[in-house]
Amino acid sequence: MRLDIVVEADSLEAQRALVLRQGCRTVSHPKTFAKEIAGGDMGALPITHPSIERRVVISTTTHHPLGRAARLVATTIRRLLED
Repeated sequence: MRLDIVVEADSLEAQRALVLRQGCRTVSHPKTFAKEIAGGDMGALPITHPSIERRVVISTTTHHPLGRAARLVATTIRRLLED
């Protein structure tokens, strides 16, 4: 399949409308549109060649200690990514 990028939409509602009403395609995690996929309104196929890699970066300040909430968020993200 050759990609012809005609629009870029950050909003999930905009992506949903473009796929359902205009016949466009989107690159997203299948859980993003799980309801539509389960209902048969959308389909999902894995992208295998080339594969897509994601990087998650956590940036924090070194000017002062992190608050409890920020530490908890960073720890939770690290644990989720270890799985």
